[in-house]
Amino acid sequence: MNFGEKPKKRITINITSLVDILIVLLLFFMLTTQFLHMEILNLNLSNDSKDSESGAAKSKTILVTLTGSGKFLLDGKEYNLLQLDEKIKPLLEKFTEAEIVVSSKKTASVQDVVTAIDSIKSSGGKNISLAEDIENAGK
Repeated sequence: MNFGEKPKKRITINITSLVDILIVLLLFFMLTTQFLHMEILNLNLSNDSKDSESGAAKSKTILVTLTGSGKFLLDGKEYNLLQLDEKIKPLLEKFTEAEIVVSSKKTASVQDVVTAIDSIKSSGGKNISLAEDIENAGK
C-alpha cells in the first residue's frame, strides 16, 4: 500500500490537424486573391514646364469643369454628360495629344469626377489630369 506519487502523464498536443487546416486556409486565400480585379485610374499631374513648341498643332489643353449640380463646363458652356461626349470627341480627333484637365467645384461629388474621367477616356482622351477649382483658387 504505497500511497506515493502517481506517475505524471505527459500531455501532448497533436498539431498535425492544425497545420493541415492552416495549409488549406492558405491555399484557399491564395487561390481567391487571383480572381480579385482592381481598377486603377492612371492620372497625370499637370506640369507647366513641358515643351509647348513641339507638336503645337496636335496638342491643346482642354479644361472640363464639374459644377456641383452634375453639369460639366467646356469652353464656358454648360453640358450634361451625353453632350460632353459629343463636344469632346471632335476636339480629341483634331488635337490627338490634347491634355484634358478635369477641375471640379467643391460641391461636386467624387462619382461625378470619376464619371467624367471615364467618359473622356471612352471618347479617346489619354492625357487626363486633375486640378483644383481653378476659378476659386486662393480664395
